[in-house]
Order: sequence, then C-alpha cells, then structure tokens
Amino acid sequence: MIQLSIIIPVYNAERYIRRCIHSIIAGHSLENIEIICVDDGSKDKSGEICEDFSKKYQNIYVIHQTNQGVASARNTGLSMAKGEYIAWVDSDDYVETRWLIDILSIIRNKHPGMILLDYYEEDISGKKNKVLPFKEGDINQSDVIYELSRDTILRSYLWRYVIHRSFFKD
Repeated sequence: MIQLSIIIPVYNAERYIRRCIHSIIAGHSLENIEIICVDDGSKDKSGEICEDFSKKYQNIYVIHQTNQGVASARNTGLSMAKGEYIAWVDSDDYVETRWLIDILSIIRNKHPGMILLDYYEEDISGKKNKVLPFKEGDINQSDVIYELSRDTILRSYLWRYVIHRSFFKD
C-alpha cells in the first residue's frame, strides 16, 4: 500500500527539478511512497529530466499535459495519486534531509488528518529563517480552520501540508 503520494507540478523548471527530486529521495528507500511529476507543458527540458528519474526509480511517475496552470497540474497529480496521504513539493523548492523520514514517522505513529509543515525562507545571501506559526506539537482543528480562513498566519500554500486522502473525497 502506498502511504504517501508526493505531487510535483513542473513547468519550465530544468534549473531546479533535479535538486528538488534528489532532495526528496536522497538516502531513502522509496518503499510505500510515490512521486508524481506533472509536466505542465514545459518548453524546456524539465519533462525529459523527470522522465530520466522515472526510468531509474520505479516509484517516480511522469504525466505530461498541455499547459493549464499549476492548479490543473496539482489536480492531475491528485487524480493519479494512490497514497493514503498527499503532499506537494514545488519544482523550484527542495526539502530537508529528514523531511520524508519525519512525515512517514508522523503518519505511522499518529495517523493525523493533516500535517502542518514548517519551512525556511532563504534570502538572497543564503540565510535561512525558519517559519513555524504554531508551537511544535498538536494543534486543534478549530485553530487550523480559523487561521486558514484568515490566510495570515497559516497561508494556503499546499506545499506546507500533508493531507489525508479522505479530505479530497466528494
């Protein structure tokens, strides 16, 4: 059973996509996960780079579509995902070494409806600043809903969340 589907919408990201995918898979077995790269009509070599990864790793899949925008690419990936949980990573981003390990551990031990991820903002000089709007640990559902509706503290960036598949039914 696939525990986690990671969807990467890709558009003209040949400068970044290798680093993005490598950061997810580095040092990990891809057991129980899948990575779905949705090439949204890239005019550069992004799609070919993703295909190269899919030839090397059986759990990396590539879907090519005409350019329809990032929301469409994410929805295409979602329609193909087999995982119990869904995560997104933007093609110009990369994840920390423990990202996958920590997510899978939380899924196995807590079975949450959603995981809210912290992240780093990197300035021009390369300095990283950690962004985490809540103290580490559990937060309640009403706080999450309230803050998402305000879109100030909790921004509605999909790459900040790992969401249980049941959320997307109906």
